[in-house]
Amino acid sequence: MDTEFKQTFVRLGLEQYLPIFVRSGFSDWHLLCNITESDFGVLGVKRGHRRKIQREIARRHLWPDKDPLPAGGIVCECASLRSRARGTVKGLILSKL
Repeated sequence: MDTEFKQTFVRLGLEQYLPIFVRSGFSDWHLLCNITESDFGVLGVKRGHRRKIQREIARRHLWPDKDPLPAGGIVCECASLRSRARGTVKGLILSKL
């Protein structure tokens, strides 16, 4: 597990979930990007805490804080139609949870 991953959970006030995620194979942001809503449920992550984690994943993929997260999904990779439509170089793909 990288230090920055741990520090972010501490900053978010969610460090209690860190050992659970690591034991379950989500030991960095790249891996955590693939988490599903049902994974959150199995791991016992509260709904509000899920949203904090989803927002952090979105930020890492340049999703603007002012924009709501996609319904039923989170931002997962950098290359989408959304940003291309805005004329930016970087993009975002939405991944269904």
